[in-house]
Amino acid sequence: MSSLKGQAETNADQIIERMRMVRMSGKAHAIDLQGKAKRLVDWKEYVKAKPILSVASVSLLGFGLVRSLILAASKPSPSSSTNQPIRSGTSPLKTTLSSSVANLAITVVTNAVKAYVANLMQNGITKGNLHDRFQQESSKD
Repeated sequence: MSSLKGQAETNADQIIERMRMVRMSGKAHAIDLQGKAKRLVDWKEYVKAKPILSVASVSLLGFGLVRSLILAASKPSPSSSTNQPIRSGTSPLKTTLSSSVANLAITVVTNAVKAYVANLMQNGITKGNLHDRFQQESSKD
């Protein structure tokens, strides 16, 4: 009878130990998933993975926004007189603003290309598929 009792205690201890290990691994997996979820919603990860695409899309968005502001500013206000003739020329402000925006876009794209090439030169060009940081860290686990 005592051997059955000793075996039952051993089985109970083994079960308790296994449950403790399952709980600890569950906590570790939850912490790991939390870190991965934070990286998935972090915009910096996407900019690091695809810098040229990020700069191009932001530049396009900025160009569209500035252009819509210029068009809104060039529309006559409702309180102005409608009897005045419409001139075919552009205003100096509009010309200056559009050339400034074009210069800014060229500068941003040039700097992005320079940074991308410098990054490639510094890290070396690897053969095969290039993976972003998230995929590399996931494969280590």
